Amino acid sequence: MKECTEFKEQLVAYLDGELSPDAEELVKQHLEQCAECRREAELLAALGQSLEALPRIEPALHHLEPICARLYQHRRVVRLRRAAVLVPLAAMLLFALVLWLPRRESLPPEAAEIVENLELLTHMERWENLPVLETLEELEMLSVLEEVEDLEES
Repeated sequence: MKECTEFKEQLVAYLDGELSPDAEELVKQHLEQCAECRREAELLAALGQSLEALPRIEPALHHLEPICARLYQHRRVVRLRRAAVLVPLAAMLLFALVLWLPRRESLPPEAAEIVENLELLTHMERWENLPVLETLEELEMLSVLEEVEDLEES
């Protein structure tokens, strides 16, 4: 019977006292009328009592240590994975912010200063990859090349 199937799904909650008063009353009325569900409820109640009668076992600490170590390792891996996703994402957002910000003239002074600092940082990163400049001539040549690049970009 379909009706029994619905009530059987609620039997454990009924026995544990987890149903609302209305639902509990419906299950109680069904159990009074249905011998099969009543028998299943009695079996579930006996099983619950048998489980409650079992002695409680406390785990030995030497069993918990490897589990805690594995949990700690798992947390570290999760943090590293998050960082592997969030750091490039933050870099892309910062790059997009620099590209899409309006001209400095229309920005408030604080925002213009931030944009200027970001531009300096990008230039510094570019310079880090260059070999060490040994003469003043090479430094001046680099400055001229950057001015040419800026003119080409405009």
